[in-house]
Amino acid sequence: MVKSGESCGAFPEFREEGDAWRPLPAWAQFFLCTGYQLQSTLDSTRRIILLTTPCESAGAALLTLGAMRFRLSQEGADDLAAHFFRIKALAGTRHADRPLCDIRSHGRRAGPFLVSDVEPDIGVWVRHTGMESDRRLITPATAMNWRFHDEPPLQLHGGRVPYRELYDGLFPDAGAICAGNLSRSDSAICLMTRLRGEAATRAAAAEIRLSVGGLEAGLDELLTVRHWAAERISRVVLFNTRKGEFDRHTRSPQLVVADGDEAFLRALDKPEMKLADVIGVVPRTLERDRLEALGHRLAHLEQWYRRDDPLSDGIGELPVGVAAALLARREN
Repeated sequence: MVKSGESCGAFPEFREEGDAWRPLPAWAQFFLCTGYQLQSTLDSTRRIILLTTPCESAGAALLTLGAMRFRLSQEGADDLAAHFFRIKALAGTRHADRPLCDIRSHGRRAGPFLVSDVEPDIGVWVRHTGMESDRRLITPATAMNWRFHDEPPLQLHGGRVPYRELYDGLFPDAGAICAGNLSRSDSAICLMTRLRGEAATRAAAAEIRLSVGGLEAGLDELLTVRHWAAERISRVVLFNTRKGEFDRHTRSPQLVVADGDEAFLRALDKPEMKLADVIGVVPRTLERDRLEALGHRLAHLEQWYRRDDPLSDGIGELPVGVAAALLARREN
């Protein structure tokens, strides 16, 4: 994969709301390619990264798109395996009354079902809440056919996320997209919204449109967030910082992209994110006390983390106006 500062696409074009189309600017290319590079270099060493910009931007959304594009090229980069273990974990817990639906069935036969017991090395037995005789076995191979009632399906049958050609065009030197990933959900990447809420982060993303070879889409559409586009699967989990909630129940993310200082600070405190890499994108137009709070938090973390050189750890050459601080967990 090319790094920031080199050609990141086959003549991709970029347009902000109200402006004309133009070549992808250096700052947008930086965030796209850095998201890809950072996701591709994930290892056991947790990293906390703070990127500051001269003004508010859609940098967090672009980072997320870059990371998502890397995941699209990886075999098994989906929620299928984790989904079965989530179902299995319901047995004998206070969440055992959480209903499941069989997406292959219709009407009453679709459910709801509740977990009844686990048969080791075989699967999970579920029982229909209205028909006691209807008992079914969920195995790792069939878990994709089951969904929690308040979540989208794990896999679409006969449909897929659009814009494949656009993803390829923006990252022509990246690994080939695995076709199956376009029809399966993934929750490894989490985008945390600005403190003002989901609408603020979505509006910033929607102001940017990307185009390759005549194909175009809004940045908000390309991210496939559950409620932002028409797709019924999602490759990015959204955390609403104002409400303090995820847009769907998932496994813990591998990478968290925080849009703004409050999102960044909360990402460092969330139990669900304690093992994830965290990248914050923060404008330097904030009040001085808020910027100082960020500095104090990074200084406090140096008890357990070491300062690292961003250029040596997946971040390309910084464009004018962008500054970076990177902390890597110390080895025991």
